[in-house]
Amino acid sequence: MAEESFVEEIIDDVEDIFQPKPGGLIDRHRQEKARREAAQKEAENAAERVEENASFAVKVTHISPEITITNTVNIAAGASAQILPLSKYRYRATVIASATVTLAENAGKALGGQGFTLAANTPFIIFSRAQLYAAAAGAATVSVLAEVYAPETK
Repeated sequence: MAEESFVEEIIDDVEDIFQPKPGGLIDRHRQEKARREAAQKEAENAAERVEENASFAVKVTHISPEITITNTVNIAAGASAQILPLSKYRYRATVIASATVTLAENAGKALGGQGFTLAANTPFIIFSRAQLYAAAAGAATVSVLAEVYAPETK
């Protein structure tokens, strides 16, 4: 170990006196050595586990929606109806039904019972902009309150 440090000191002293030429043998050797060391460090970094949270905190300000839309839909026994249309400005909607209904993304799934069963008189909050259908085995009234952002103006 002492011999290596002694040799390195001699090399450093000689290099101070005789500067290597750019692109010369010594310069290329140093560049290749630096490239190998960088590749080794990269391999070590890639092998390490990431132990920090991968997300960054961003400060935001919540702005309440400007528009409230209400709708009540009467659904006959064994039928379905669209209760929420596709809306790119909707923030939140609250749905409540007078009887048990099935909520789904299309009428076929709702009628087939392949959806979310909403019990009677239970408010259900939806944070989605997608369309929504409801189907009822017996007659039902479904009320919807949607909060919508106003469209951007140019």
